[in-house]
Formats: sequence, C-alpha cells, structure tokens
Amino acid sequence: MLTPEWRKSTWSDTADGCVKVRRIGDRIEVGDTKAEGAGIVLSFTPFEWACFRNGMLNGEFDLEE
Repeated sequence: MLTPEWRKSTWSDTADGCVKVRRIGDRIEVGDTKAEGAGIVLSFTPFEWACFRNGMLNGEFDLEE
C-alpha cells in the first residue's frame, strides 16, 4: 500500500516553518516539513478539519503579536 504524498503550503517556502498536509483513509494529517520522518503529526477527522479550516478562513485563530 502506498503512503499518500504530503502537500506543502505555498506560503511555507522559508526555512523557518513549512506546513504539510495529507489524507490517509478517513483522516487528515498535518505536519512540519522540517521534521521529515520524525516529529509530531496532528490527525483530524474530516469534520474536525472542516471546523478548523473554516475557523482559519474566518480569522478565528488570528493571534495578536
């Protein structure tokens, strides 16, 4: 069985931080491209991912600096 390829954000073209996403079965995984083969990978259900994505698009997670 082939492991699905990661998709990297086009906003993540720096050495400081690169976000990657992939779908495996019924889960959506998010990770850091700097941690290839290691590191923390977050796993979401499609409903959780939709809630997170909608919140991001609506600015609900904007952090003040």
